[in-house]
Amino acid sequence: MDLWLVVCALAVLSNAEGFVPFSQNETSITLQWDRGNSNDSFVLQFNGTETNISALDGDGPINYTVSSLTAGTKYTFTLLSRSSLTRVNVTAATAPQNVEVFSLIEKTDRSVTLQWSKVKSASYVLQYNQGWKNISASDGPITYTVSSLSANTTYTFTLFSVFENARSSGVQLQALTYQPYFSCGQTFCPPDQDCVIINGTAQCGEACQHYTELNDNWLSEYNINGNSYCSGSYYSPEGWYRMFVGQTSAQIPETFVQDSRCSSYSHLQMKQPHPTQYNQIVTSYLCISYGGSWCSYTSSDTIKVKLCYGDYYVYKLQTLPGCNTAYCAVPKHSFRAAGQDETSITLRWNKVNNSVSFVLLFNGTETNISAPAADDSVTYTVSSLTAATKYTFTLFSVIDNVRSSGISIDAVTGMYNELI
Repeated sequence: MDLWLVVCALAVLSNAEGFVPFSQNETSITLQWDRGNSNDSFVLQFNGTETNISALDGDGPINYTVSSLTAGTKYTFTLLSRSSLTRVNVTAATAPQNVEVFSLIEKTDRSVTLQWSKVKSASYVLQYNQGWKNISASDGPITYTVSSLSANTTYTFTLFSVFENARSSGVQLQALTYQPYFSCGQTFCPPDQDCVIINGTAQCGEACQHYTELNDNWLSEYNINGNSYCSGSYYSPEGWYRMFVGQTSAQIPETFVQDSRCSSYSHLQMKQPHPTQYNQIVTSYLCISYGGSWCSYTSSDTIKVKLCYGDYYVYKLQTLPGCNTAYCAVPKHSFRAAGQDETSITLRWNKVNNSVSFVLLFNGTETNISAPAADDSVTYTVSSLTAATKYTFTLFSVIDNVRSSGISIDAVTGMYNELI
């Protein structure tokens, strides 16, 4: 153990020279001095008590341990030589306690952020990678970020509490830095670029411009018990993908899709919401739905999702886990209330294509609605309603008599103006 000692000598003893603290821990301090002649004896004074110590036979200095002390405390000891009737004072501190909590609270590919609980009156030494940092004491939990680290590397951190230059025994933790957030082989992409495939080569670029279209019927929610792709290389781990249903931009659903849709009995779906800001990328866990239950269990796999100008998403997909599981694609949600008065609510949504019609469910009744011939959005007004009342509408899209899972929204009618 390293010794960090403060020594104050008030006199020089001929028979007890070299009176110094030799070692310490949290509850004891070992003192050392020269033994002088074999007939000499000593008195150690400490905290109002005296201890007689004889010079034992043998060579070398005398060691004496004072125990049952308090951690992180400074003490003064006085040694008297009976033969010379002189004395020496020495001041030494016990080691402070180790921190009770030492944890990793955040990490990136290049840094880790550590946090630990405060030890009274102590400063700290953080040792790692054959170096160390002196860290001053502060109130409350101490947070410290270690930067300029290497990606995908395990580091061992040892934290010592320090009082009067006396170190605690130290506590350790290990942390593994992340793989780079964006990487293309040996290239690190800047924050405003993504790793994309251009002419078959991984390069830094814009995922909203360089993506692969997925417009396969087997992805669609309307596909029942079809055949899915079983090839593990169907999705390149470096590629970005945009989904379509017909000619309409689609997305991975965040809500339950019925069993045996999207060509598979079970479906991979988003566990977290899609991004809401343009060029924002979020990472979402995948969940697997089957047996009539949404998100029956959560996968350890994640995908990256980016919202592009033009209101569409691109995905960095994981390879499919097997032939019994598939991603699912549903048209991007556009169902909304476009206007209302005291007795009616006008609903609007985007059409999918000319082959997809719709069913509107309201108050236990269903209304069939055909898609318009033009590439316009669909508008439908529900009338004969009650003023200042909230209603729930559910819209299903239908193709070849196969109905989607449906999207529900609430809308409120207007209130009559009162005449005074």
